[in-house]
Amino acid sequence: MVNSTPEAFGAGITTVGAIDFFGASANTSFWVDDIQFYQPVPQIERDALIALYNATNGLNWIDSTNWNTTEPVSNWYGITTENGHVTGIVLNYNNLVGTIPTEIGDFSELTLLFLYNNSGITGSIPTEIGNLTNLISLAFVWNYNMTGVIPNSITNLTNLEYLYLGYNQFSGTIPNLSALPLNTLWIQGNDFEFADFENEFNTYYNNIQFFNYNPMNKKETEDDYDIIIGNNYNFTMPTVSGTGVSYQWYKNDSPILGETGLAYTITNAQSSDAANYTCKASSTIISGLTIDRHTIHLYDTVLASDKNALIIFYYATSGANWIDNTNWNTSAPVYEWQGVEMEGNRVSAINLSSNNLNGYIPNDIGNLTGLKVLNIRNNQISGNIPIQIGALYNLEELRLHGNQFTGNIPSQIGNLTNLKYLNLSSNVFVGTIPTQLGNLTNVTYFDIEDNQLTGDVPSSILNLPNINQFYLYHNLLSGDLDLSNLSTLKSFTSGDNLFSTIDIRTGNNSTMNFAYFNPTLPNLTCIFVDDVNYSYANWSAPYNTRFVETQIDCDNYFT
Repeated sequence: MVNSTPEAFGAGITTVGAIDFFGASANTSFWVDDIQFYQPVPQIERDALIALYNATNGLNWIDSTNWNTTEPVSNWYGITTENGHVTGIVLNYNNLVGTIPTEIGDFSELTLLFLYNNSGITGSIPTEIGNLTNLISLAFVWNYNMTGVIPNSITNLTNLEYLYLGYNQFSGTIPNLSALPLNTLWIQGNDFEFADFENEFNTYYNNIQFFNYNPMNKKETEDDYDIIIGNNYNFTMPTVSGTGVSYQWYKNDSPILGETGLAYTITNAQSSDAANYTCKASSTIISGLTIDRHTIHLYDTVLASDKNALIIFYYATSGANWIDNTNWNTSAPVYEWQGVEMEGNRVSAINLSSNNLNGYIPNDIGNLTGLKVLNIRNNQISGNIPIQIGALYNLEELRLHGNQFTGNIPSQIGNLTNLKYLNLSSNVFVGTIPTQLGNLTNVTYFDIEDNQLTGDVPSSILNLPNINQFYLYHNLLSGDLDLSNLSTLKSFTSGDNLFSTIDIRTGNNSTMNFAYFNPTLPNLTCIFVDDVNYSYANWSAPYNTRFVETQIDCDNYFT
């Protein structure tokens, strides 16, 4: 028998648990003689939940099931309890709007606090957060609008292993977190400067497994100017605090020789000065991070052939029926057309994802030779990719996934040697993978999942020097897949294909954070790895997968 008074009980209810990729789990209840008893939480904890509900406009949450009712707290949406205490609060993606109340510190046994992806949360982290001394995981990431300094009291959280503060507007000196048992620390996407964490940088960098500090929010605002020939222009960059900070001005992503101050001046401007300008601050202490000024756009009149190509694209994809076609095919400057960006007098980016584009890509796309980004993912575009796409020699990102493209992948994509990101997944491509894609030596992301591609993966692709993510899932690819030369590989998928063997002896298996072989590889015999005794915790493979180190080991399975 249980020596506590239940809040409520009922038969036939299964135990509930909460598990999240941020690394924590908790049970909400327990069973005794087929009856589930709920221990009441202390009144102070119930009151703290109601304070959170009221402070974040709980009436308009996406899901507020049972909140602020007579139902047991363990039945309130997103709440887990254990031994009569609130142990988990998981309210991510739930339209919380408001500030986090000081009562957040009243949960003495809380181990899990997830309030991420709620852009309506504003204000700072209350000092009372430091009262949660049993906390293991804390996530305010992707709220975007939280501000203020990180309170010093956060150093009281001596059980904290996962701290996600990224993508907000936090600023100021970060308390020294070195004494905490952190496995993960995200501070990127905030207003921090080098001085705010340079004293602890090396400690974090060397001791925290997942330490993300890049990028930081940009300085100043994004500015647009139409160039007036003969005028003078003066651009400025604010001072960034830190040790050994240096500055460099850029024009269209290329450094401007000798321009290393906080100001850059254009005298007697000419058409050749029309470009995108920015300044980047670097630190001698914190490697791998620049703090950038927002881009200053100095525009010239768009090249006529670029504007014509855009108008043809508009009609070819039923532009009148797009979800957002603001300013398209009007007299407004082309850089004000929805999803269009410019550098100088050239179109540099088209971003029209999930916008109900329906039709085909016209051949005139090849006239946009200044294009660096073509992102038209998640639409209803069909037909073949025109071979003229191979003329976009400045292209760095090609995002065509989630459409209805058919036919072969054009070999001309192999001409795009500046490409870093290639995603052709979730279409209806057929045939073999062009060997010419092996020319994409700068590509780091390569995704052709969910098509109907056949044959071997060309060896030219399997020798690309910079691939970080390589996704082949759900095709009809076959043969022996040898990934051993992809020394930079961190993540890949191969399931739902017809491979005979897969060799991933890259020498870096221990740093590969994701590998997916499921659900079916009917012809697979063995997967060659660096070390069969290593625990590949983030890999997903069929239960009977044969991980081996040598061909002899593989052969022994069949003798």
